[in-house]
Amino acid sequence: MTVIAPRGLRDVVVADTEIGRVDGDAGFYQYRQYSAIDLAEHATFEQVWFLFARGHLPDDDELSEFVATITPLREVPPATMSLLHQVGQSLTSRGMLGGLRTVCPRWAPARRRCGMPPRRTGRPMHCGSPR
Repeated sequence: MTVIAPRGLRDVVVADTEIGRVDGDAGFYQYRQYSAIDLAEHATFEQVWFLFARGHLPDDDELSEFVATITPLREVPPATMSLLHQVGQSLTSRGMLGGLRTVCPRWAPARRRCGMPPRRTGRPMHCGSPR
């Protein structure tokens, strides 16, 4: 089935979400209840990640605990680095994300790293997002 969308996707609802809201006419975009521009200028990556995952900005104790949880997840295992290098050498820049999207869910070390069993779960894969 072919779907024809208006230029610029005007008035097209892609998905319902609690995370982001766009008012293109007003030039406004927000994450949860916060301006995306304010978050970019004043919040850390970890604070925004916490906001996405938990629904509110963290206090100092929550942020410390969250950072302690996610810091070990920053290490990229050598096998993953090797895969990234191989994909980078064999695909054009336009095809790289598609290649990774195809390879990673089927690659055993990536499944273990992301906590994804070797079968379809019906849910999006969340790598390193503490819940």
